[in-house]
Amino acid sequence: MSLLNVAGSVEYGVGLIPSTLLIQTSDTISTVMGTGYLNGSDETFGIIYANTLMALVTTSDLPTSVWLAISISGSDISLISPALLPV
Repeated sequence: MSLLNVAGSVEYGVGLIPSTLLIQTSDTISTVMGTGYLNGSDETFGIIYANTLMALVTTSDLPTSVWLAISISGSDISLISPALLPV
């Protein structure tokens, strides 16, 4: 199983942070939400991540895509539930 694609929203350009991401994976939601799941994908897919980003994620085990938030902590880039974002 693997991360298949990470793409920025339409208005995304080189060197800019996109407003949203589209992520496709053949992994399950529990794997996708593991700490550091996106580590290395910034270089692989040319994406600049920020804690302000939301991602529409397609997994192997959910019938529809789900919105998750990007979380950067130290060197780990992860996907978390938007409910876990600080207020």
